[in-house]
Amino acid sequence: MKRVLLSAFGMIAILVASFATQAADLAPAPVRAPVKAAPVEVVNWTGLYIGGNFGYSWGRANSDFTLTPTGSTTTTTSNNKQDIRGVLGGAQIGYNWQNSAFLYGLEADFQGADQKGRTIAIDTNATDVANAGGAPGCTIGGVVGGTPCPSAITSTLGQKLEWFGTVRGRVGYLVAPSWLVYGTGGLAYGRVKSNFLSVEPDGETDVSHWAETRVGWAAGAGVEAMLWDRWTWRLEYLHVDLTRNGSTSSAIFHSGFNTPPPGIVVGNLAINTRASDEIVRVGLNYIFRP
Repeated sequence: MKRVLLSAFGMIAILVASFATQAADLAPAPVRAPVKAAPVEVVNWTGLYIGGNFGYSWGRANSDFTLTPTGSTTTTTSNNKQDIRGVLGGAQIGYNWQNSAFLYGLEADFQGADQKGRTIAIDTNATDVANAGGAPGCTIGGVVGGTPCPSAITSTLGQKLEWFGTVRGRVGYLVAPSWLVYGTGGLAYGRVKSNFLSVEPDGETDVSHWAETRVGWAAGAGVEAMLWDRWTWRLEYLHVDLTRNGSTSSAIFHSGFNTPPPGIVVGNLAINTRASDEIVRVGLNYIFRP
């Protein structure tokens, strides 16, 4: 019995020693390096910026006219709607405050514009033409003293938006560290120049010029992206509304056989105009970070 037990223990010892030797010969398991997280892009939008822009605009001027002859209580009124369009360019300055993915800012811009339009109207109404300054006894299509009577009145109105500017707030959201979408709104102001010319077949010419600065509001939206460390570009839409603002100009008759001498003021022309504008422009800014 003892021999059997000793033999069993001996076999077990040999097997244990054999397994230990094989385990020592095995290569150690490889140790994997920890996986590093991708670096997070950090873009700083905070700071003062300046830049320039260029674009195109189209709009409409809606004007009401009232002409009152000197020494008369009789007035003539009319309305004119005119499309004005053209290219524009200018500069902007502003400041951004970034709070996480949100951005708040203030911006002012000034634009030089070449927006203009012209309307031509031909009036053949018998009463209007008869009152336009024909010779005594004149009738439509008639002749007095060998001179044809007036048969129509041609009026031309030209308007031009010479320049405008805005002062606006901006609120935006960073959809990506380098991409901003924003809305904007605030004060707008601009100068509109107008020319009125009325020509009658008898040679009488009615001329009036005026220009005024109007104040209104502006609102729009845009997208802006970081190009390089401190440079951004933007695409922006802006609606500008210069509200109605009345002005009065003297009407001058330069010639005609039934009018005062050339250059005499014979009436006042009052105008009440509202100008609105749709603008699309691209811009480039440089940020001065603190």
